[in-house]
Amino acid sequence: MQLKYWVLYSIIFLQHISSCISQTYCDSSVADSAFPICINDSIIKEAEKYLGIKYKFGGISDKGFDCSGFTSHVFSSVSVNLPHSAIGQSNMGISMDIKQSQKGDLIFFKGRSTKLNRIGHVGIIVENNDSIISFIHASVHNGITKSNFNDDYYKKRYICVRRILNDTLNYLAKNNTPIDTSKAVKLTESVQITETTETRKPIDNITSKHTVKKGETLYSIAKANSISTTRLIQQNHLKSNLIKPGQILIISY
Repeated sequence: MQLKYWVLYSIIFLQHISSCISQTYCDSSVADSAFPICINDSIIKEAEKYLGIKYKFGGISDKGFDCSGFTSHVFSSVSVNLPHSAIGQSNMGISMDIKQSQKGDLIFFKGRSTKLNRIGHVGIIVENNDSIISFIHASVHNGITKSNFNDDYYKKRYICVRRILNDTLNYLAKNNTPIDTSKAVKLTESVQITETTETRKPIDNITSKHTVKKGETLYSIAKANSISTTRLIQQNHLKSNLIKPGQILIISY
């Protein structure tokens, strides 16, 4: 009887291993050292935990996230360190065609203005089944939510897709790093993804001028341009956060 259950358990275990290895980002060279972990599935599972959490400018915790704060927080759950900046994250990993995108990839968009060809928003792709590409992100109005890439609002603002997770697996395989199964989705080492040396099409208009309008504050201008008030103060050599209508501010990204 014990042999029967052992054989049954072995079959179930092997089916689980086979299924997991077949998933994207489950590298066999890493799987040999321990149970293979489908990192992309772990990323999505972690991200979905925060659905409904409110948007908070500069936020990096479950008390509130901004877009890059959300993606960096989610990736940290598998010990991948990303900068708290959509532009900074766009320089990580490798470029992918949107048609070849997979869950766990980062997807980047322009900010609210489509006239400026600069990155202002980032999300994590959840699904690509040919007809539908969905992603999870921190929306200013809806907090952590899922959206459809095919919506006109996002499609006309799309800039690029970057694949981060392959770098992680390559690092682990190269360094023969075992996966700590006691932590389920966590890896045993924190991996700092470095900027790519790949040649990318430059993003234009990285510096612009803004004329302060009546009723605007330094905070509202910084928020609209996806930068921090501290950075805005430093860029313009301001002595305080007080500004007045007609004042010209330099905004660099």
